[in-house]
Amino acid sequence: MQENIAVISLKNIRYNFTVFKKRLCAGTKFFAVVKADAYGHGAERVSETLEGLADGFVVTSVREGIALRASGVQGEILVLTPPIGLDDAFLAAAHGLTLTVCSASALRFAAAGAEKDGKPVAVHIKVNTGMNRLGLCGAPLKKLFSLTERTDGVRVRGIYSHLYAPADAEASDAQRCIFESAAEEAKDRFGGIVCHLAATGGTLAGQRFHFDGVRIGIGLYGYLPGGFEGFAPALGLRPAMRLYTHVLQSHHFTGGGVGYARADGADYGDLTVCRLGYADGFLRSGGGGRLRAIGNLCMDGCVRQGRAKSGQRRAVFFSADKVAEDCKTISYEVLCAAAKRAVKIYEEC
Repeated sequence: MQENIAVISLKNIRYNFTVFKKRLCAGTKFFAVVKADAYGHGAERVSETLEGLADGFVVTSVREGIALRASGVQGEILVLTPPIGLDDAFLAAAHGLTLTVCSASALRFAAAGAEKDGKPVAVHIKVNTGMNRLGLCGAPLKKLFSLTERTDGVRVRGIYSHLYAPADAEASDAQRCIFESAAEEAKDRFGGIVCHLAATGGTLAGQRFHFDGVRIGIGLYGYLPGGFEGFAPALGLRPAMRLYTHVLQSHHFTGGGVGYARADGADYGDLTVCRLGYADGFLRSGGGGRLRAIGNLCMDGCVRQGRAKSGQRRAVFFSADKVAEDCKTISYEVLCAAAKRAVKIYEEC
């Protein structure tokens, strides 16, 4: 096989789900974040394995939500990106997706989509508590509440926000207070809605951030956000992805260069070429994980020292954390990129 192989353990994902579920109070909803193809793990398969366990799923776009519906997922699917056109809202209504409303324009699109489809569309209202990415606060938020109350075809099912530095207790508590005030007013206006603030980091920061539900993303896949490394021993999360590549050729160094770089007179001895490059989600100068490539990665391959048999499988990583360290990035980015061109193989147990 010429493609790289991403081995995904669904058993580990279920295990990680249980680890976080045990930290929640009874009745707290668990929304599984499967956006960006479930952080590279395959959104459809991950959602299928958590259907009936999770209370709902979270995706980035309407298209991602439709793909889950097409695979048979029946649970609630919250789309984080607000509608920016009528088509977004119409398709969301037609497929029973829950939209994010964070502005008057998003509300208008949601209402227009519901009218076109002929049935109400569910929405969660996004509050800006300090991240300054999406959402409103203060007087503009109150105005959006009032406008939503008067808008036909839109059913408010939730309200949410996001912690920008969950490991920073002072900043997070300030956000929590803002969100708590907004959530109380939203419940007064819209009834029994779901209020959610915490993602993986906020969930670990304490139950005061849990409200009615939490959104677990990176934790499902066996990793922790920055600032929460100290939780690792107690949680015992299990990384769900292992990545492998293949040997293409072995030969002896003949002088000149190694890949796209001069060898500067060094004698590298035996060399092996593996089918892993920067088009496979690895930085050109990142080293190729456990392969420890010499020089820069090529688009579709890399060179390492030593000999190996053509076609032999070579491990790239068992944990994305070390690759992230080498590439000066985070495990999220490694996971999202590493399996894009890989063949995914799923382990149920």
